[in-house]
Amino acid sequence: MYEGCQGPESKSWARTKQLALDLNKNGIDVTFLGEHRDITCADDIVKFKGHLLIADFKCSVTNKPNTLFNDLAKGYAQAGAIVLKLDAMNAEQFKEAINQFKRKYEDKTSKNYKTKSGIRLGSMIVVNNKGQIIEIERKEFINESYLDKIKRFL
Repeated sequence: MYEGCQGPESKSWARTKQLALDLNKNGIDVTFLGEHRDITCADDIVKFKGHLLIADFKCSVTNKPNTLFNDLAKGYAQAGAIVLKLDAMNAEQFKEAINQFKRKYEDKTSKNYKTKSGIRLGSMIVVNNKGQIIEIERKEFINESYLDKIKRFL
């Protein structure tokens, strides 16, 4: 793990750093991007299925789909990928949050699910409460093949 900055001055920095360490234990490199006061931006560069992506880190300690939906909207507004730590959510609650996101931000009438507002589902690395990871691509969210992965994982 390479820290390009000292981290934001917030309580979430310890959780963010732990999430990066969980990724490192699973062989995924993380480079933190610099933080700027009063500017919302992506958190890091992470390796996803062999490619480097700019991603936003999100740590969820709740089992409420609406809270996760809001976190996803904020994360995908900042980057095309999210690294998501889920401590208390089950597969059905995760699916509910994804479906809520699709209803609000994705246009199903388009063959390629065009975005309605510039925010769209992207790649995601999910870390469960045991520190295990799975990688989900956008196409897996669109065709819902992510459901089998999540059911066995959460």
